Amino acid sequence: MNTYQHHQKWSKNPANKKIFGVCSGLARRFELPVWATRIVSVILLIQLPV
Repeated sequence: MNTYQHHQKWSKNPANKKIFGVCSGLARRFELPVWATRIVSVILLIQLPV
């Protein structure tokens, strides 16, 4: 028996782009607000060790 699972692909969103649309693509993938993913990404980039 064949069962198909629908998985949403990882993609950038060029229509709503800031930082190449990566944050808006992640927001669309995880069904989160775009502003929240942008804030989290900036905080994570600041926290990374150099």
